[in-house]
Amino acid sequence: MGKRLGIPNLSAHDCRHYWATRATLAGTHPKALQQAGGWNSPAMVMRYVNETEVANEGVML
Repeated sequence: MGKRLGIPNLSAHDCRHYWATRATLAGTHPKALQQAGGWNSPAMVMRYVNETEVANEGVML
């Protein structure tokens, strides 16, 4: 996928992580993410969310 787009080392898996993290930051409910992403449990959703990015949202350095 990344090769086609000219982005080295980009995979569909990376895109799922990015999507889940951005959706979480936008306030999407974990149950909605679970259904949209096809995950079996909310715990699986959270494995895809970058918790550090979520925790640091809005932090100014």
